[in-house]
Amino acid sequence: MVNNYGPTETTVVASSGLMLPQGVLHIGKPVAHARLYVLDAHSQPVPLGVPGELYIGGT
Repeated sequence: MVNNYGPTETTVVASSGLMLPQGVLHIGKPVAHARLYVLDAHSQPVPLGVPGELYIGGT
């Protein structure tokens, strides 16, 4: 089974990943030409494990 993730405002898939039994639920890796960023309230990247806002970019 594959988990595809994308913003609700559009019909695009931004990331995709395999779902494995007993595995951690995740949004996968960015698809081709997409980049995912987790940013703080000042649009700065946050360290791994720190909550933030998900931003999606690419061409």
